[in-house]
Amino acid sequence: MSSNSKAKHGFSLIEVMIGTLVFALVSVGVASATLQTGRIAYSNVYRNTAFTVAQGFSEQIKSIPYIVIDNALRDPALFEIPTKSLSFGASGTSEIDDYLVFNERMLKEIVIDVQKQKDGTLKERVMKMWITPKGRDLTKENDELKVIEITLEFEWELVMAGFSKMNKETLKFVKTDITEY
Repeated sequence: MSSNSKAKHGFSLIEVMIGTLVFALVSVGVASATLQTGRIAYSNVYRNTAFTVAQGFSEQIKSIPYIVIDNALRDPALFEIPTKSLSFGASGTSEIDDYLVFNERMLKEIVIDVQKQKDGTLKERVMKMWITPKGRDLTKENDELKVIEITLEFEWELVMAGFSKMNKETLKFVKTDITEY
């Protein structure tokens, strides 16, 4: 038998190197996509929490009598917007007064997650959020319907793996002197 008629066994060094390179490229792509998906999910938790908190404040403001909102708009130094928040502590969750003031940027610290550590202690992941309520009286002269446009500007800080980014959004709605049911 000649050497040309023998069957080849195994792979050459070049074939192994090319296979390894292809595997490495695919692995890097999969790892990159997995990391990006994790970052997007993490970012969405913060964004959804910020919107939920802002929506909660807007719903509370909508339920407050018009005269209270009007007073708070006309004289923010004297009248606050009487809103509430939930407070999380060792004794559980409780409702606390958490007033807003027109045209004042107010810091809110929102608990995103609580994780139990190996030593049994609890560690909170807290998101910093700033809310600035703004108001504009839209009532026209001799108009029987009184209307205030309220804008809640809110910012939140996304902190992820040593990286920090500020995000800003707004929520607008109107408050009228008509009783809503």
